[in-house]
Amino acid sequence: TLDAAIGLSSGDIVLYFQNPENSTHDVTLELYVISSGGEYLIARSETVKVGQTLERLKLLRTAPTLGEGIYTGLYRLHCFDPATGAQATVVPEITGVKITAVR
Repeated sequence: TLDAAIGLSSGDIVLYFQNPENSTHDVTLELYVISSGGEYLIARSETVKVGQTLERLKLLRTAPTLGEGIYTGLYRLHCFDPATGAQATVVPEITGVKITAVR
């Protein structure tokens, strides 16, 4: 599951994402909260190379203030060619992410 948990007091986001060994691209991962019909960026990863995992992100300073509760979210993956650094034109999304925010 790609659900995420946010520690509101620390700003730490715990999740698990793996860029598979058989992937052809490095990725950056963006986490959005969906609320009131809008999408709000709350975190962005560094580059996750082929075969690497990502287990923590930091809440962006520009993220909207969240209260305790459960939110619906999504991930956007920005894909890059490992050899050239060129960004792919397709930006895959993973929807239906459950984000749990606690103090």
